[in-house]
Amino acid sequence: MSYLPTSNTQANAFYFAIGTLAYNLFLLFKQILDASFQKHTVKTIRYKLYNIAGKVVLHARKITLKVNEEFTKLLQNIRYRAYEESLE
Repeated sequence: MSYLPTSNTQANAFYFAIGTLAYNLFLLFKQILDASFQKHTVKTIRYKLYNIAGKVVLHARKITLKVNEEFTKLLQNIRYRAYEESLE
C-alpha cells in the first residue's frame, strides 16, 4: 500500500479500503490452513497453492481438473476447514 494509483483522494481511499479488505481476508484464510502454512507470506502461499499444476480434461460432456493426489487432499482439507469456520 505504499503506492497510490491516482491523485484523487476518494479513489485512493477506495484503493486503500480494497487493499485492507484483501489483507484481512488473507489473514482469515491463513487461519484455515495447516500449521505448516501459518508463517508463510502472501507470495509463498500464492506460489504453493495457486500455482498447483493440473490438467483440464473434457470427457463425456464433463470438465474435470486433474491434480496430484497430495494436492487434492490439501485442497479438500482447506475446503472442509473453511466450511467448519463458516458454521461458527
